[in-house]
Formats: sequence, C-alpha cells, structure tokens
Amino acid sequence: MAFTVLSIAQMFHAFNQRSNTESIFTSGNGHNKFLLWAFVASFIVIFAILFVPVLRNVFSLTTLKYREWAIVIVLSILPVIFVEITKFLKRKFKLTMI
Repeated sequence: MAFTVLSIAQMFHAFNQRSNTESIFTSGNGHNKFLLWAFVASFIVIFAILFVPVLRNVFSLTTLKYREWAIVIVLSILPVIFVEITKFLKRKFKLTMI
C-alpha cells in the first residue's frame, strides 16, 4: 500500500508543481505534452506492477482490496490539496515565503 500511495501521489504532485502560485485547475494543463506522456507512462508501469502477478511477486506486493484502494486514493490526493491551500493563501495574502 505504501508503494502505491507514494507512486501515485508523486504523479499527481508533478502536475501541482507546475506553478508556485497558480492553481492546478487554472494552469494550462494541455501545454506540457511531455508531462502528460510521462504521467501516462508512469500510470501504465505502476498498474502493471500492481496487477501483473509476475511483476507483483518481483516487488513483493499484495493485491489491494476496495477499502485499501479508497485509502490509497485519499492519501494520494492529500498533497495536492495541501499545496493548493498554500497557493491560495499565497495569492490571497500576497505572500512570498511559504
């Protein structure tokens, strides 16, 4: 579960780091084609490791149940939420250091 959370969280966080002040939702999301392709490639590799039995055994992973997937999704999105809150505070109070 830790591998899944860390890998997926980093994939989402890459989109969040495109700007230190602009929201992930207002930035031009279609401009960085390399980031999009890297996201897709990473997604394919991670899910291959998680769902292909041979690869899952190489990494000593177990299958996740539905409840564990829900936890993975929530924990993976948390860094995006925290950074978005920080960006909002920066914009609202015109802060330069956070």
